[in-house]
Formats: sequence, structure tokens, C-alpha cells
Amino acid sequence: AFTGGALLAGADYEGRPGVAWRVAKAREEHASAAQ
Repeated sequence: AFTGGALLAGADYEGRPGVAWRVAKAREEHASAAQ
């Protein structure tokens, strides 16, 4: 999951999807990682 998040983060900066989207995605990944 962590590797996928890192790859996704790299793609996010390339595409610049927006801060709100990145924050929501980060929270989602953090929640799934905490389980």
C-alpha cells in the first residue's frame, strides 16, 4: 500500500490534480494503512 501511495504521489505532482484531492487521497490512504 505504501509503495502504491508513493507512486501515486509522484503521478499527482506530475498531473497536479489539486490540493483538496491530494488531501482527501492522503487521508484515505492513511485510514486504510491504520487498519
